[in-house]
Amino acid sequence: MTRAVSEVSAVVPTLGRSPWLVSCLEALRRDGGERIEILVVDQGESAVDLPAGLADRVLRPGRNLGFAAGTNLGIAESSAALVATVNDDALVAPGWLAALTAALLDDPRLAAVQGVNLQMDDSARADGCGIAWNRWWQAVQIGHGRPAPEAGEAPCEVFGVSATVALFRRAALCAVAPDGAVFDPRLHSYYEDVELAGRLRAAGWGARLVPAA
Repeated sequence: MTRAVSEVSAVVPTLGRSPWLVSCLEALRRDGGERIEILVVDQGESAVDLPAGLADRVLRPGRNLGFAAGTNLGIAESSAALVATVNDDALVAPGWLAALTAALLDDPRLAAVQGVNLQMDDSARADGCGIAWNRWWQAVQIGHGRPAPEAGEAPCEVFGVSATVALFRRAALCAVAPDGAVFDPRLHSYYEDVELAGRLRAAGWGARLVPAA
């Protein structure tokens, strides 16, 4: 049977150490079904052992490329018009994909959207609601440690999205990364999403927080 063309390619980089990896992939598969193509970028010393059906493809570069370059590899090997980046310890909630896809497709000027990322040990508090700049011009996670916004709150503009769990428009990524380096590999695993947000902003693209996701 030929697999249906996926609407979204989800890239999950891993070193194979996260105890949440299988749960992460299970949550993605439950929420996305046939709409989502899941690519695991396995950068660990030994191959990860995954239950059948959780990942559509497992890419093994043979070394730790870091989050930036590892995710770039997954993006390059995928083809859907929308690209999700997902940390291997993140668990998406039911309805996550539908809410973010609807928001992104509803506004052609948007490059990226994200939901409210909740703290793993306290789901009443936000881990982050997007990227902003504080008074000292330091990039920060909006709302970190504060009570999480209600799911019914209206979407709002943010400077950029956290690559922890986010959905991007491939056309926007290609526009600001003609060489394929969506995330700057020199940043390895930190602030690569901030740098990408700056490029997207400079090119006229927007980003939005979607509390329903």
